[in-house]
Amino acid sequence: KEADIMKTKHMLKHRTIVYSLFIIITLILTPMGNVGYAEDQMDVPFKDTIYTNIHDSIITKGVVHQKFDVFDKDGWLRGDILTIDLKDENIHTDLLHTPKLTQGKTPSQLAREAGAIAAVNGDFFDIHFGTRAPQGYVIKDGQIVKTSQTKPFAIGVNKDNLGNMLNFALNARIIDVSRPNLMPIPLNGINEYILNPGQTMIYTSVWGKASRNRLVKGSSLFAEIVVKNNVVVDI
Repeated sequence: KEADIMKTKHMLKHRTIVYSLFIIITLILTPMGNVGYAEDQMDVPFKDTIYTNIHDSIITKGVVHQKFDVFDKDGWLRGDILTIDLKDENIHTDLLHTPKLTQGKTPSQLAREAGAIAAVNGDFFDIHFGTRAPQGYVIKDGQIVKTSQTKPFAIGVNKDNLGNMLNFALNARIIDVSRPNLMPIPLNGINEYILNPGQTMIYTSVWGKASRNRLVKGSSLFAEIVVKNNVVVDI
């Protein structure tokens, strides 16, 4: 696949030699806990209330919506709880995201387009620099779409339909297979909106049209390499 590799440490001179690159990525996952389901968890856990009104409604098999009004010593509390049985065969979960990371859409737009009955806004987005890219990790069907140096924590559902809270750590390097004696280049991330001095980042076509000029603004010590089918085609 086509990708851009941006390096911000040394200015690389243009070479007429065509290099073949191979990328080795290890993603270390540290489970923070599993999100399970039990019938007794359907009850809203309010204690010492003066007034409690809870209305349950079944949205579909495996999904229960609870609307509640509670009054206690701290005042009124009104809200909604959606309980989903991930073990139910009627339930399917998926990652909602735009075709391009920097395209930008609201969770409600993504949910309507996917025909989802519920969606969780599970990330912050880059509004400050204007790329609109998600700040955290994005993993779809086991494939790394985007990494994050600033927000390594994530929630998700695995292939066994078990909810997880995870802490990610990226261990990756780029190897020039045409010159195997060279030291591998550490890879610091994929499709991130922040690039620190001395780091190497990969940007794939999933990134979108958002400009990356800001990443190297004011510096001449950088190089951008275009890779297609694991071969460097431009520097």
